[in-house]
Amino acid sequence: MKFCYVNYYEDVQDIVMMSSKNNGIAYPSDNLKFYFKTIENLGFFIERNYAEKHVEYKQIIPCFIISDPKNKTFLLYQRRQKHTESRLAGMWTPVFGGHIDPNDSSLLSNTLLKDIPVQCEAALLREAREETGLDLFKVDKINFGGFIYDQHNDVGRVHLGVLFEVQTTITEKLINQIKSLPEINEVTPIEFSNIRDMLESDRDLEGWAIIALKDLDDPLRKFI
Repeated sequence: MKFCYVNYYEDVQDIVMMSSKNNGIAYPSDNLKFYFKTIENLGFFIERNYAEKHVEYKQIIPCFIISDPKNKTFLLYQRRQKHTESRLAGMWTPVFGGHIDPNDSSLLSNTLLKDIPVQCEAALLREAREETGLDLFKVDKINFGGFIYDQHNDVGRVHLGVLFEVQTTITEKLINQIKSLPEINEVTPIEFSNIRDMLESDRDLEGWAIIALKDLDDPLRKFI
């Protein structure tokens, strides 16, 4: 039985509403510390299958994109057809990350980024290591990218993403490390200048992928 970290919808309603009104992503910079503390202090673990069927809970998903500002690229990957989350099988996304695990409590420190929920930091560190091999303490920079919420599909309605941008040099070693994972089919670096073409292509993009790509394509994007 798997468990996931959630917040009641009422506790994160403002974030959800802001995201829904802003193309799926919210930057509550004025009250960011307050919302981080809400996620940290009012969240709890419940059985994951139960959470998937009850929209009154929002599963908190620390997640990140990998960008290389020097070379003006970011990573896009495709999930295998036989993926543990069947609703996302075969789809493309630049967003890495996953659920907060009860075992992440052993990693709590809050030393990576100021003020972010300790549960998010612990899961972010673990997911980055498991999914990409990256040690987030050794990357060039990490920026908070906003909260992601997609009300247009069943997966999106029960998840609330806490998005970060991880800046590092994208190397062949990094690409091969990610490609070696059993649930990854393909990994490719994409130039920022090609985002619009990517959005208009026939690639099967996840909901969060579309939200994140549109945000990356926005010259006024607010990674902070």
